Amino acid sequence: MLVSGNQAMKKKLVGNLQANYVDKIRGFKLWSDLHTPALLKPALSYALDWLSPELLGTGFVITEAGDESIKAKVPFHKTNCDFHNQIHAGLVVNAGLEVVSTYIAKHWAKNLWEIKSYQIELNKNLKWDKDLNLQFFCSEQDMDKLILSLQKNDQVSFEGTVFISMKNSNQSDSLKLKLNIIKLKLLA
Repeated sequence: MLVSGNQAMKKKLVGNLQANYVDKIRGFKLWSDLHTPALLKPALSYALDWLSPELLGTGFVITEAGDESIKAKVPFHKTNCDFHNQIHAGLVVNAGLEVVSTYIAKHWAKNLWEIKSYQIELNKNLKWDKDLNLQFFCSEQDMDKLILSLQKNDQVSFEGTVFISMKNSNQSDSLKLKLNIIKLKLLA
């Protein structure tokens, strides 16, 4: 009985350490994407991609993170393409979720919430055969409402749209997200 209790505690501690590790790598990747000199950016991005498995080898970078918007880029590589030689839709959905998660984490500490479930609607009309730019906008009032709702309630719903465009294009596709976010308790 004591042995199984110790094993359970060890698994929980290792799980928490791994979660903290991934969060630290994400934070460092975001910082490096925004502040690293152009000469060092490719090497550092490549190294951090290998340390962060959910972004492994995609070249996904957050290019700008402001108070009301966040921008990211998914480069066109053969390894990022599907059988139509376009950037894989699943990669774009994951990148869109990462963009919104990073944006929320910029305003509300990541260890205080998590996405419990989500609904997505991908509207794709363009041919994704070039680098994709992702943009998410949220007013300060909407973010304040989310934070206040998270403080008052255990679960909230958050909706937003990530716009997907190619360089030098006026047209865009969209990824509509409806996230169910739960508040995490620091002390159990």
